[in-house]
Parts: sequence; structure tokens; C-alpha cells
Amino acid sequence: MIEENEFIMLILCLAILVRLLTNYERLQKIPYNTSLLLSFVAFFAATAATICEGYLLPDILNLTEHLLYLVSAVLLTFWLRSFFKYYEGGAGSR
Repeated sequence: MIEENEFIMLILCLAILVRLLTNYERLQKIPYNTSLLLSFVAFFAATAATICEGYLLPDILNLTEHLLYLVSAVLLTFWLRSFFKYYEGGAGSR
């Protein structure tokens, strides 16, 4: 059974993912952008796993969902650390 909040989250994530993919050239200018984008893809996959767990393999997909949220958080943390080190080192100063 799909809950409304999970469905709305999936729609919002899908809209943001489409927006990210259509503006990929602009995102290339962000330092360490791969970690940032992979973080969002993992978040989107976790949201999709939330919906799917209501229909098949609930235990496995629930575990997958939470592992993907963990991966997303770790990748975002890595990106933030790298991003601020990049600018702290003077590379972004002009």
C-alpha cells in the first residue's frame, strides 16, 4: 500500500532528478560534483525502494532503502568536506 507522503516524495525526487539531468552542463562547474549527484541518485533510489517495499520483498527492500539513505548521507558528507576544503585551499578565490 502506498502512503501519500511516500508518493509525493517520489514525485518530488523525480522532478528534481529530471532538473539535474537537464542542467548537467551547469553542474559540471561545481567541484566534486560526482559525489553530490551520486548522493541524490542514492536518495532517489531509496525513495523508490520505499514505494516498492509495499508490493514485493518488504524486508529486503526495507533494508535496501535504509542502506541507500546511509550511502546518500555518506556521499553528501564527503562532498561537503571536499567542497569546503577546495575553497579553503584558495582554489575558489578570485
